[in-house]
Parts: sequence; C-alpha cells; structure tokens
Amino acid sequence: MKQYSYEMMEQQNEVVAYFNSLYFDPYKHQYWVDNRFVVRPSVSELVKDFYDPFNEFEMSKRVAQKRNVPHEKVMKEWKMTRDEGASRGTNTHEYAAICIHHPKAPPRTEHERAVLGFVQSLPEFIVPFAVERSMYHKTLAYAGTCDLILYNQKTSKFTLCDYKTNKELFKNWKEKKMRAPFDHLLENDFNKYQIQLSLYQLMFEQTGIKISSRKLIWVKADGNFEVHETDDYTETLKEYLKAKNARKRSHTENTVAVQ
Repeated sequence: MKQYSYEMMEQQNEVVAYFNSLYFDPYKHQYWVDNRFVVRPSVSELVKDFYDPFNEFEMSKRVAQKRNVPHEKVMKEWKMTRDEGASRGTNTHEYAAICIHHPKAPPRTEHERAVLGFVQSLPEFIVPFAVERSMYHKTLAYAGTCDLILYNQKTSKFTLCDYKTNKELFKNWKEKKMRAPFDHLLENDFNKYQIQLSLYQLMFEQTGIKISSRKLIWVKADGNFEVHETDDYTETLKEYLKAKNARKRSHTENTVAVQ
C-alpha cells in the first residue's frame, strides 16, 4: 500500500475545506453552493462556447440520403451509439475511482483494463491526492468535477488527470477551427479537453496550490492507454471569462434600468 506524506494530507484537508460549501447533484447534474443557488455553467457547458454546435438533424439527413436509408434509422443508430458511449464512460469512470485506491480490482471491460494499466504504471511516489473532486470558481462563476489529481511525493508537484474513452481524439472536419480565443486550434475532441483541463486548473488553484501539469488519459477499446500532456490555457480563459461576466453584468444592469 502506498504511504502518504503528512504534508499532502494537510493540503487535502485545505482543499476539502475550501470547497466544503459545494454540493453536486449527480442526477440533475447541478452544482449547489450552501444549498442556496446553482452554479452555472458547468465546465462541460462552458467548453461549448469555443466550438460550433453539431447540427445532428441536418447531418443525419445527409448521411441517410447517402446511404439510401430512412432518416429515422440513422437518427436511431446515432442515439444508440451516443447512449452506449455515455454508459461506457460512466462505468469506466466509476471503476477508475475504485481502481486508483485498489489497483487489484478486477476489470470487466477492455476500457477498464486500460485504466488498470495506467494505475499500475504509476510509481510508488505518485499518489492520488483527490478523486472525482467537485470544484467551483468563486469569482468566474462556473463549476466542474475533475476525475483525478495526482501528487508527486518527491517533487511536491500536482497533476490534473482526466480519463477519456473516445474512439477518436484528433479527428477533424476539413481543417475546421475552434472559436476565438482558440481559433488557432483545430476543432477536435483533444483540443476541447485541453480547455476543460485548464478550467479545472483555474478552480483548483484558488486554494493556493499550483498545478504543474495536466494529463489526458485516453483509455482505449483494445485495453491499452495513452497519456497526453495538455497545454496551459488558464490565462486565456481567465481573460475570456472576466470579459464574458462583465458583459452579463452590463446586460443585467441595462435590463433593470429599462424596467
């Protein structure tokens, strides 16, 4: 069993205390503070600011025409694929939360075997600091839950980790780019997740603890895993959110003045 340092346990208590007023309702997927108000948006909602929405109805219609099958058939197939993906992601994340503390927990699927492979690859001095850590930003006004935060007991450095079960990470449509201020990035799942991890970092660092790196753990259907380092976009996101929230306040004030 891995041994935890006193310093790390003290920092764990500080993080728990900092976000103590936050409650996550997994059924409604809502974040509550002091049981009084809901924090919106969530990280997953906020990331949508940076890419164009997928027009499922029109795209599925085109696919149906190309395949010469009823439109409803394609819509049904896509829904089934989406539901299977959501279920796979949920089950894999539940296993990951157990496995990080109990690395002999038997995997039931290839994705879970990939998670186990990642956990068993960690050296003894890399230990779990937090699992499924729900957080919110007290000034930038958003919330989210990070899968895993690791602590290096040799260097005292922290790493944010997020598991993904996607079939593809880097697939892009005709060189399409993300929306500003990330319009230098291709629109693909990996770049969306880079933003997601930086949003987690902004929330976590309110505690005074600095993050040294962010890792995307891609667990694959063949039982293997890949670890991808992600870039730090915290400063870009901080400026974007400050400007966005200022526009919201201005709009609210103008609406009240008109009334």
